Amino acid sequence: MRRGLSFLDIIARQVLHLRKEYDATLPLIFMDSFRTSADTMEALARYSDLPVEGLPLEFLQNKEPKLLAKDLSPVSWAQGPGPRWCPPGHGDLYTALRGTGLLDG
Repeated sequence: MRRGLSFLDIIARQVLHLRKEYDATLPLIFMDSFRTSADTMEALARYSDLPVEGLPLEFLQNKEPKLLAKDLSPVSWAQGPGPRWCPPGHGDLYTALRGTGLLDG
């Protein structure tokens, strides 16, 4: 994105800078999908001081079945069940976050 840094690098560095600047435990938690989680965690692995104790670095969106536009029936794939699912997107924030247990208190 910029000087060889990805958007994840930029976000991680911003959070680490703000923590140092304000001496604050500023958490960073990503809402990820089952398709991008491994890539996100791999990209953030170089920032060992990024996780905040007691909090996850990510939580996952739910999955939704893919549907055929013609009749809204579920998609069927010979390759197996994997391609039958898709992430619902950012509209899933509240239900996915609630499912983490982070809001229990």
